Amino acid sequence: MMSLAYHRLLDVLGGLAAVLVFLVMMGISVDVFTRYITGRSITWMFEVSEYALLYIPCLGMAWLARESGHIAITTFVEKCDPGVRRGLLLSTTAACALVCGLVAYWGAVVLADRIARNAVSIQAIEVPDYLIYWVIPFGFGLAAIEFVLQLWRGPCEQKDESNGMGGDNGLV
Repeated sequence: MMSLAYHRLLDVLGGLAAVLVFLVMMGISVDVFTRYITGRSITWMFEVSEYALLYIPCLGMAWLARESGHIAITTFVEKCDPGVRRGLLLSTTAACALVCGLVAYWGAVVLADRIARNAVSIQAIEVPDYLIYWVIPFGFGLAAIEFVLQLWRGPCEQKDESNGMGGDNGLV
């Protein structure tokens, strides 16, 4: 039950990140068109796009890790024997879990500070800082959990048959 809820959460967050990409694309297009027609841009569009560019990777990174959709340079790894390859998979996955965990911790510290100081970001629109920063510990925390789960499940070699390349990180 918990596993299903976790996977559905990652699916929803990945979908939300995709929707945000689309909305940013449409918003910037409308802003450019408006600027061309009227000579004035939409005042808040740049700022909203900045926030979306923080939310998109933070909301989607755990889903992307689960789907093994991250970029991997496999030239060196493919030349290694299976034992070395397995060790590299374990060590890079552990490093990813550690780094994501550290960034989540740092983000939580910054978020707590922003909440304690009741900080507000004032540019074109006024936004409480906690609405900007909450997504950092949330997204990186979920990514750290996903990498730890991959370590727990253990690595196994898989190839993407369509192109003969390692299509995923080999962790199931």
